[in-house]
Amino acid sequence: MARPAIDMAVFAEAKQQFPTGFLQLKNGVPSHDTLRPSLGARRARSPLHMISAWCCDKRLVLAHIATNAKSNECPAVFKLLEFLSLKDSIVTADALNCQQDIA
Repeated sequence: MARPAIDMAVFAEAKQQFPTGFLQLKNGVPSHDTLRPSLGARRARSPLHMISAWCCDKRLVLAHIATNAKSNECPAVFKLLEFLSLKDSIVTADALNCQQDIA
């Protein structure tokens, strides 16, 4: 049970120079004891499932929307597409979303 926290602490220690440009760790890298409650709480709930619209040219997420883990993602795709102005744009999607209604 504690293994993810230990692994994360080892990783953070090995890569501690990386976040110094945007994150100040005044007390150093968090220990596994500090990380364990956060990582343990994530196991209690299912992960958040997101549908995202990505712009390749700008390398930027234009919009995203959460969907239930056990639901059909197609209704979420419809909601996501409503947020975007797609006139004169090329849109690609995975096979699940290559349905006539979505197209």
